Amino acid sequence: LLRAATNALPPLYKAHKFFLTRGDLEYTAWWMLATATPLAQVEVMRAGLLVDREVIPQALALNPNFFRTIYTDLLNTKKTRKNVQAALAALDQYLAERAPALFAPVLDHLRDVGEVRSATEIEDYFRRNFNVEGVTTACEYLADQGLLGKAATPVRLTRKSHIAVQELAFFYSEHRA
Repeated sequence: LLRAATNALPPLYKAHKFFLTRGDLEYTAWWMLATATPLAQVEVMRAGLLVDREVIPQALALNPNFFRTIYTDLLNTKKTRKNVQAALAALDQYLAERAPALFAPVLDHLRDVGEVRSATEIEDYFRRNFNVEGVTTACEYLADQGLLGKAATPVRLTRKSHIAVQELAFFYSEHRA
């Protein structure tokens, strides 16, 4: 679930970018369609089913309204500002409602360590323990949602470096804003 949800985030961010900065409905829809497979994997796994090559039809059967909005309708209808914006809102709502469960390993890890962890440390931990990469993007999303805090931590570029630079870091706090 963590891998699938994390894989949905980069194209979702791109969809928002092209919708907000360029108003390009076709390109926004293209990026939203890229979220369909990982979110279909989420839907199927949460239903306790095995994910196969035909995961989107599986997900359409489980959650037809959502997958029609973010997939079928985007493929088969003219893109209007209204329907593209509705699909973006549906994607945002879908992930926001499920974020605590989908990203529970990230939230639990940062809660358990109890202090700021750099993006490099977080990536290393999840690569080693879960074989999941790109968790920094999940942390960014969770910070955007107010579920994690964002900070900077000093890091040396090499072992022999005399100067430290700041690296993006995240932390869990019960008292988030």
